[in-house]
Order: sequence, then C-alpha cells, then structure tokens
Amino acid sequence: MTDALAYNRNQHFTQAETSFIQRVVGSDPDGQWGPATVSAIEAWQTAHKITADGKVWRSTSGNTWPQLLAEGAADWAKVSPGITRVGLWTFSDAVDPSSSASASELQQAVDAGLTDIVFTLDNDTNTEFNLPTSVANIVEVGKRYKDKGIDVSLNTFIFPSADYVTALTEAALQIDQQLGLRRLDVDAEELWVKHDSQSAKDSAAALFGQQLSGASFFVAVNGIVYTNNTALDPLVSQACVTHITPQAYSVSGKTNSDGQPSATYNPIDLQTTAHTKWGGWWPDRTIIGGFATYDQGGRYELGTLSEEVAIGLALRTWADLGATEVCGWSIKQVSAAAAALLRQRASC
Repeated sequence: MTDALAYNRNQHFTQAETSFIQRVVGSDPDGQWGPATVSAIEAWQTAHKITADGKVWRSTSGNTWPQLLAEGAADWAKVSPGITRVGLWTFSDAVDPSSSASASELQQAVDAGLTDIVFTLDNDTNTEFNLPTSVANIVEVGKRYKDKGIDVSLNTFIFPSADYVTALTEAALQIDQQLGLRRLDVDAEELWVKHDSQSAKDSAAALFGQQLSGASFFVAVNGIVYTNNTALDPLVSQACVTHITPQAYSVSGKTNSDGQPSATYNPIDLQTTAHTKWGGWWPDRTIIGGFATYDQGGRYELGTLSEEVAIGLALRTWADLGATEVCGWSIKQVSAAAAALLRQRASC
C-alpha cells in the first residue's frame, strides 16, 4: 500500500486527473492520493484482469492508465445527472440550402443524435456584419433541422461598434421571428477582445443588451479559456446573457517549449481549468461546455489517445463538473466514430 501510494504520487498526476481516476474506480473524487484510492484501484484492476498492485503508470504504454482513460471516456453519458443537450457549431456554408455541406451536415446531426445545431453566420475578420446568405435561406435550412427534432441557434462574432451590433441583433431577431431560435452565441474573442477601446466595448455592449431586451431566445458569450475576462465583462453583464461558453478545445499536438505535449491542452485539465476560470469570473451564468471535434486522435500530455477517447474525456470531464449542455467545434470534422460517441447521450 505505502509503495503504491508513493509510486502514484511520483507520477505527477494533476488534481483533476487524480479525481478522474477516483471517479472511474469508484473512490471519493477529492483529487488526493490516499489508501482508499489505492484499494479502489486494486479492486478495479482485479475486475479488469490487470495485476492488482494499486499502481497507475502515467503512460498509455502501460495497462492501467489507458484502460482507465478509455473506460472513463466511454461512460461519459452515464454520469448523473449528466449532459442532456449536445450541440455542434457549423461553418457558414451550412446555411446555403443548395450546398452539399448543408445536406451532409444535417445527416451528420441526425446520426450524432444532436439536440442542437448552431449556425455560424460571420467570420472573425469582418468589422461589418454581413449574413452569409439570405434570411430566407437560413430559415429554410433551419426548418430542416427542426423537422428532425433538432433545436436551432445562431453563432456570430461581434465587433464593438453601433453599426455592427445593430445589424447583428436585427438579423437575429428577424430569423427568430420566422424560425424560432433557442439561443444566440456571440464569439467575443478576436474582434471584441482585441479591440483597444474600452469605451467602445461599454457602449456596444449596452446597445446589444438594449436591442435584445425581451428576445425570446437566450444569449451565450463565447471565448477561449484564457481570455481577457475584463474585456468580456460588459457583454456578459447584459441581462439577455444567461450563459457562457468557454471554448475548451483540447487538441493533440500542442507542445511546450521543450517539445513535450502541453498539459493545458489535454481533455481533462483544460475542461477543468475552463470551469474553474469562467465559473469563478461569472458564477451567476450557466456554463455550456465547449469541446473540439478536430485534431483529436494523437499525442497528448496524457499519452497517445484515439479520437473517441479524446472527445469522450472532454465530455466526461464536463459531465463530472456538473455541466448539462455541451457544444463542439465543429460538425464538419465529426467522423462516424465521433457521431456514435455523441449519440450515447440519446441512448442513456
């Protein structure tokens, strides 16, 4: 027992990873190594026909760690109370009813058992708001999803100017009137955070809130995990903003200066950091957990992970943290294996 405790502590698992192990083996997820956790690991190892020494070698070349990761990922939809809504963002070509992307992505959404689809309307370089197609086309494509029982929302970037905000909100309200939207996602990262005028942000945010006062849909503000939260404060403080979505895109291939995979981009630690930071900044807003569908299979700080395990770990971590809704970027990169993984929500 003492030997296993010392061994596991020397593997330098983060507190989030230790809590993950404890949840999988059925121990108290306090993030600390103790005798009860080692005993639970030994019992789990015995059940999985692994040498029951209570040790977890932090390498996917071993036996215990990769099986813990795979089992935890596969069981993401069994966490109680669990994630009840799974959505994916699209690129702007999805709202062209004649495009091949529009038809194929609708089928992908059905195959993945999605509850939500979020149409992206603008890009992160335009300082003038322009729809990618007509309102009629967006409504037509949206109705196809709604006919399949999938709720429709919009995603757009935002620039701190009165003209941009007015055009954005008027378009959203017009689409909502004809289609019925669930939410409006506002990506406040590139165009908003990087703008250097705080007064412009303050006035644009106030106008945004005024324009959407009384809207039938709710608003979620998006941004990267390590964003400048003070730059987002004017937007998040608006009464129409009830949700926040940290874009916790844990992807493979991110490295530190020494060339080793970065711990901050593994799909346990990044989701946990996002929850801690964003939940601490805005505790009165509901978190929609962001995750990535791209660059998933490959080398992480956790070890070498398959696509299904990497996505499953992100979803499992959000579920363990109490999130009931997640949204991923993007539907275009969803494989058949990832769709099957997402579909587990509907079968549990």
